[in-house]
Amino acid sequence: MSNQSQYGETLLLRNIQDASSAQVLKHAIQAKNLNRIEVSKEYLNAIVAFVPGAQLKETKSRTAWNVADRDGHALRIDALLTDETRREAWVRAIADLQQKITESSED
Repeated sequence: MSNQSQYGETLLLRNIQDASSAQVLKHAIQAKNLNRIEVSKEYLNAIVAFVPGAQLKETKSRTAWNVADRDGHALRIDALLTDETRREAWVRAIADLQQKITESSED
């Protein structure tokens, strides 16, 4: 799923690495560049809130977070897309993230 920024660049919000996993990309970089890293963490916490068993894990570098399943593995893309309620919640979380990033870039 991607979105166009006001500057015309494509903002990639996730990248499917294989058939079952997703890696959230660029949202943390955007938030950090705007000095709003909490926006990135809010987005990830939103995912944790609507995916049963999901958890927020700090990276080894202790400078970022990942969303993992209950076993600590990378969250599978089907956890977000196979259930309509979760799919809609993910779209809302992405929209909220992009709105916050856009508002921050306008300041």
